[in-house]
Amino acid sequence: MRTLAQSCPNIEELNLSQCKRISDATCAALSSHCPKLQRLNLDSCPEITDMSLKDLAAGCPLLTHINLSWCELLTDNGVDALAKGCPELRSFLSKGCRQLTDKAVMCLARYCPNLEAINLHECRVLISLTSQIRMLRTIASRASDSRRATDFVVNEISLFLVKIRSARITERKLTFVFFHTEKVEKEITHNNIYNLIQ
Repeated sequence: MRTLAQSCPNIEELNLSQCKRISDATCAALSSHCPKLQRLNLDSCPEITDMSLKDLAAGCPLLTHINLSWCELLTDNGVDALAKGCPELRSFLSKGCRQLTDKAVMCLARYCPNLEAINLHECRVLISLTSQIRMLRTIASRASDSRRATDFVVNEISLFLVKIRSARITERKLTFVFFHTEKVEKEITHNNIYNLIQ
């Protein structure tokens, strides 16, 4: 894979699904030699770890679509790095990544405003959804007591709304469709906070 990356610096799409021997060294090579990479499929590459995501974040800023399904060694730390380094992400698939939690989702929502879809089938996200709804209601209540909501309150509400209101939950699949955070923020005012969370 190092030879491929070195020989094809203009590669934009790469499908390595089911390549069981693909490791972090592959993503390190892509990071060093393929800055134009936009679509990457690493579905069922069990040796991929957070280091791969950190390397991709450092060298492939144009990445828009990534499939990390069944890369079970990945954690929230890797997703955090990827989200910060690849703000153009539009699709994030991570079926079967059981170490991912709500933190990973929130990082994507915060740093990837163009994100359109996430597949989180069999991930451990939303286990604290009830507590987060309570927190959102508390934030809204505090905002209603003041003359107008502060930037902090608006930001927190918008992030929770992106996560909670955009969820499409089925029996076997959990998919998120995110709207641009700035758009949500503009729609939140002192007078309609309660309407948004009902």
